Amino acid sequence: MKNKLLNGQHLSLNEQVNLLTEFVMTIEGMPQILEEITKFPNAWVGAGIIFQNVWNVIHGYELNTYVKDIDVLYWDDNDLTWASENNHIRLFTEIFPKTNIPFDIKNIARVHIWYEQRFAIPKVQYHSIEESIATWPVIGACLAMRMNKDQLEFPLFIKPSDGSRSVDTFFIRTKEDLTDYHFQNEKFMFLEYIDQTKFVEYTCDLYYNKEGELKCAVPRKRIEVRDGEVSKGKTTKNELLTLIKKKLSKIEGVRGCLTAQFFFNEETKRIVAIEINPRFGGGYPLSYRAGANFPKMLMEEYFMNKKIKYFENWKKNLLMLRYDDEVLIENYVE
Repeated sequence: MKNKLLNGQHLSLNEQVNLLTEFVMTIEGMPQILEEITKFPNAWVGAGIIFQNVWNVIHGYELNTYVKDIDVLYWDDNDLTWASENNHIRLFTEIFPKTNIPFDIKNIARVHIWYEQRFAIPKVQYHSIEESIATWPVIGACLAMRMNKDQLEFPLFIKPSDGSRSVDTFFIRTKEDLTDYHFQNEKFMFLEYIDQTKFVEYTCDLYYNKEGELKCAVPRKRIEVRDGEVSKGKTTKNELLTLIKKKLSKIEGVRGCLTAQFFFNEETKRIVAIEINPRFGGGYPLSYRAGANFPKMLMEEYFMNKKIKYFENWKKNLLMLRYDDEVLIENYVE
């Protein structure tokens, strides 16, 4: 990436934008931040998190060195009160990924209200976020990004941020498949479509102790799914388990049971994480039967104050099948 950025000056403007986008998506947390800000009015992320990290790579520093905050800008001229902005700050903080860098969140439509009191210089009200970005004092820092739902790559997948059981999900093959409904629902996330002829879906049951340390991980291959729930699954020990132990060995603030879902391409070894939920998954009985006794871990840790050791001696290749059965009641009266 360093050589690409150093030679970026020789590219066309569109090629430079594409290169910068490719780079920004490698910064930890940025893909999630860019996705989350689509839920708020005309929101952008920019300044130091972008330009400082370009300098970091070029000069051999680690990413996020000297980045003092992550600037998030949004535009809401319908309510210029501090109460409204403070509410947006609270909402942003709740949904953003946890980072070691603080967020600086501002409604650009109301900057003129407080600017003179803070900096002793009057400020004329901006007419847009783009106008405010153009006034930043360092030209090289006049950079901000957002996801543009008008520039989409097909096919794609749409799902609500608070959805369950595959309700209100859409496979969009071409631009013609999109409707106003897809753009008007603020909860919809526009996602890369994962071709299930090339990827296998896994649900992973995870247990974390009081310190947020991973103590057990069981990947379950989702062989057959019905109405969002697995009807045929198998415990598996593969590269996914290795990745989880390496990347998710400790998560600050996490306690107890989680289920995380991944897609795994067994040929290319690419792994895509799609969601994580704080709960026992619907297919957890398979992990339990394999030997991953999370209820016992919970009781021992929280009621008996025992230290939980890392457990990995669960049975691999254990297959679970679910089926429906009829229940017949004679002489039934409603």
